[in-house]
Amino acid sequence: MAAHYKKIAAAIGIGGLALAGAAQAQGVTISGRIAAQIDSVSARGATAGSSADIDRETRVTDVASRIRFSGTEDLGGGNRAFFWVEGNTPVNGEGGLFGTGGAETYVGLGGGWGDVMLGKRHRPFYISSLSADPWDILTLGSIDAVVYVAPLKLGAPPSGFQATNSINYWSPVINGLRLRAQYSAGENETPTTRATDEYSLAGTYDVGGLHTALGYRYQKGALRGSGQSLGLAATYAIAGGPKLGAIYEDHKADYTGRELKISDWALTASWPFGAHELRANYARDSGVKNGPLSSSDTRSSHWAFGYAYHASKRTELYAQYAHLTNGAAASNDFDAAVGNVAAGADLKGFALGMIHYY
Repeated sequence: MAAHYKKIAAAIGIGGLALAGAAQAQGVTISGRIAAQIDSVSARGATAGSSADIDRETRVTDVASRIRFSGTEDLGGGNRAFFWVEGNTPVNGEGGLFGTGGAETYVGLGGGWGDVMLGKRHRPFYISSLSADPWDILTLGSIDAVVYVAPLKLGAPPSGFQATNSINYWSPVINGLRLRAQYSAGENETPTTRATDEYSLAGTYDVGGLHTALGYRYQKGALRGSGQSLGLAATYAIAGGPKLGAIYEDHKADYTGRELKISDWALTASWPFGAHELRANYARDSGVKNGPLSSSDTRSSHWAFGYAYHASKRTELYAQYAHLTNGAAASNDFDAAVGNVAAGADLKGFALGMIHYY
């Protein structure tokens, strides 16, 4: 649900703005979300035996609580400068910092030609396909338990989430079409390794209730080779009825001199009626193909269902049940991580949560 933002108009005199006498007053927005859930989770059936199992735990889990400061300045000629500073503000006492975890921070220039941003931003395909997930990030039900994280089984970074040290371009929307491009500098070159620079591209097309996305990502290996991901996503919202979604990703990496492959997919559905909403989803990956791991069961699958109540435009209450099945050599975790999941363990969880935007 889109946050309802409280806007504070102010002329702020910090840094260079104090010297820029010609600068116009800047609109500063303070916004964010406070979100948490109480959940009961377990991870049992580990390949190593019951000693590696995690018995049922009851937790209060933060669900991406954040505070954001953003603003724009009119530069004239239809151009603008803007910034976004985001900090984690977890409600479970784990501490929060700006720019860490899932928080984004960037500065940019925009106009009729599009937007250019420097900083930490979500990867283009993740942004373009995120609407297919009926659940919020960092919940038990999120498809992130399988989708986007499959490349980790190849030794590659996830295909979703944020990229640091990045330069981003977003085109304007033209007849429903939009292009997003990103370059992320590895900044980790050593005398014996290469910088793991990353390039990402995604295009979206929207018409009526249909949203489609196509994305590609390429990353250099530290020693040799590369990792690549291709993604397809689509959602269709029927007026007065359900919203259906699908995602498919294909990944490959040859960091070791041998090409490894894995794919993942998800089917999702949500059905709002009045203030109420039913949600369900199923996701799975193929397991690693080629290489030593191909002889082991590295597959994972995840399903979830539940209910959400929109108490207002800014407050959501929800209940969800999720189940994550791991093959004998797989150790996927919920997006609301249980932690230390042993290979072969199957996870189960039930959660009651609340999200409030400000």
